[in-house]
Amino acid sequence: MTFTSNVKIKLTLLSFITLTFLMPTFSAYADTVLLEAGKAIAVKAEKELDADELKAGQNVTFLVESPVKSNGQVVIKAGELVTAVITTRKNNFVFGIPGKLVLTNLKTKTVDGQDVSFRGDITNKGESKFWVNLGWLAPIVFPMVFIKGDDAIITPNTSFTLFTLEDVKVTPKVAQ
Repeated sequence: MTFTSNVKIKLTLLSFITLTFLMPTFSAYADTVLLEAGKAIAVKAEKELDADELKAGQNVTFLVESPVKSNGQVVIKAGELVTAVITTRKNNFVFGIPGKLVLTNLKTKTVDGQDVSFRGDITNKGESKFWVNLGWLAPIVFPMVFIKGDDAIITPNTSFTLFTLEDVKVTPKVAQ
């Protein structure tokens, strides 16, 4: 064996070892992809949210319904938590006044751990029973003024469509 062929064998062996052990490290991530502002994402309520049982300032969670993809790559996993803050909570009341829930500051995480914010809010308002109380003029129907409006309740698995607030560059994992 000549010196040149011996060096070629060693270089080949060194290249093989390098590719075998180092490539998984480098190939675990693909190029970055853009999760664009305005991307629609379906989320669902994880559990029942009842205005009677919640407080303003309290955090609640939803789940991303299906994988969110950009350029064919998953950027937000299905089942990822979406957090929200209760900013308005009103109980239903007599005279048919309905309850109300307003959830804002909606956020989730990408596959590489970045925060994604959503535009707007989730609002739920119970049904008004005010029309029932128009009978207050008649003494016979006076007890009807005590009819309450419906509670503001978001039932489990209720779906909402949220829209991303801004562009986010995501480095998705190749193996998902």
